[in-house]
Amino acid sequence: MSVLVTNNHLQYLGGSETFTYTLVKEIQRREGDVDVFTFHRSDTFKELPFVTKLKEEYDIIFVNHNTCLKHVIKHTRGFKFLTCHGTVPDLEQPVEGADHYVSISEEVQAHLRSRGFDSTIIRNGIDCERFKPIKPINKECKNVFCLCQGTEATENIREACKRLGLNFFNIDGKDFPIDHNNKKSYFNVEEYMNKADIVFTLGRGAYESMACGRNVIVYDSRGYMGSMADGIITPETINDMLETNCSGRRFGYKYKVDDIIEEIKKYKSEYGEFNRAFALEHLNVRKQLDKYIRIFNKNLAKSVGLEV
Repeated sequence: MSVLVTNNHLQYLGGSETFTYTLVKEIQRREGDVDVFTFHRSDTFKELPFVTKLKEEYDIIFVNHNTCLKHVIKHTRGFKFLTCHGTVPDLEQPVEGADHYVSISEEVQAHLRSRGFDSTIIRNGIDCERFKPIKPINKECKNVFCLCQGTEATENIREACKRLGLNFFNIDGKDFPIDHNNKKSYFNVEEYMNKADIVFTLGRGAYESMACGRNVIVYDSRGYMGSMADGIITPETINDMLETNCSGRRFGYKYKVDDIIEEIKKYKSEYGEFNRAFALEHLNVRKQLDKYIRIFNKNLAKSVGLEV
């Protein structure tokens, strides 16, 4: 099967970039013939099979971003999926030309519907062989890993850990220095997740931490949304949080240090076991890619007049 995967930019590790990387690696694992196209790239993703000129035709084309869909329509043929990862960015807005539209959450699906596009929900796929528990978490919380981007959130979590006597380490601090030009140092975040009992993060970071069998508290402070939190992921809250991609927008709590302390106190080691099992069943890239392929096969059968 000939496959094309596109993303507007593949320079640094963000949500759609990591989605693309994970998808390509899963296609390669299945020995698929895959090309990758982007307008902007860096050495961070140099191992991917990039092309500048597209083949005349592919069996399946996985498109991220409307710029790529417009390019693909002009330069190649094939069954085109457009996967939309958000509601606000211009690049994520749906445009005509795809054969099937995919939303990564109910929030995105509702947004596409408001624009006149029907879509199927297929959640972000996580490499559950890479992101897996290396060792079990502690019965009582001892170690907290902060994957937050915002200074306010990071300092609030640091202070909460200080008051509780917990070991705190974060992504850009001395405990976890990141060289953004060094692929190895940037890609091995799963090693640090496995050193933690609780991970504070959003979106894909939450899913990856779940796959590692950690407790997860959805919280960050970012310039485009301010301070937002959904709280600790539990069997009772996970489905609600998934509706907005574990973004902090589902409940929209505004955490102060005392709130974070109370959330950390909700820690249960069994949540780690639940999170791993949930990720394997609902977030595993192998199952997510199967969903895309079933849609493709169903449409292929229809095109030749077969009952499906």
